[in-house]
Amino acid sequence: MKDLFIIFQVVSACSNPPAPTGGNRCSSVKWYCGDGGHIYIPRFELDGRCLFSDGSWTSDFFTSDDLQDYVLRECGTPPACSAHGDWQPKGWWERWCSGPIIDDLEAACLSHDQCYSYRGLPWNRSKYRCDDDQHKNGLSICNNLKGVADSWFWKEPCIHSVHAKLWFHDDLQIGSLPFWVSAQIDGCGFGF
Repeated sequence: MKDLFIIFQVVSACSNPPAPTGGNRCSSVKWYCGDGGHIYIPRFELDGRCLFSDGSWTSDFFTSDDLQDYVLRECGTPPACSAHGDWQPKGWWERWCSGPIIDDLEAACLSHDQCYSYRGLPWNRSKYRCDDDQHKNGLSICNNLKGVADSWFWKEPCIHSVHAKLWFHDDLQIGSLPFWVSAQIDGCGFGF
């Protein structure tokens, strides 16, 4: 029984976000990476709100570009994808998101494009899982990115954009199924 308890403690520690440290009341937020893994993005408090940050008390809070860089770096690149365009940084003039969607959601679109193109293992994910991860990551941005989460003017449009994007991808299937098939054919990782 003692061994079972120790296994439970290890599994619990590995599946929960890191606890806040040093008097910080804000826990990290789970982010779903394009290869099926996940990371935890640190947050710190500003004016009573927990916002994405690099994890230091003296930090600047993340901008949308900072978040993209963080996700690209921390999620990592599978070896088989090192030369694939979905796993490379984009220029300041290029976008991950398509359609009428606010620029702040670019990091969610980055992971979504990676998810669509990844054919590696472990891969028990589908187009719908990729779309659901984009939805969850997008809502995390709306609720935790400075300039969005702390703005009554931007937070609600952000949430509506995230729900609309999922609706277009899954319910209407506008453009997303052919895009997923094409991404898988041109993708990286094992298979095909």
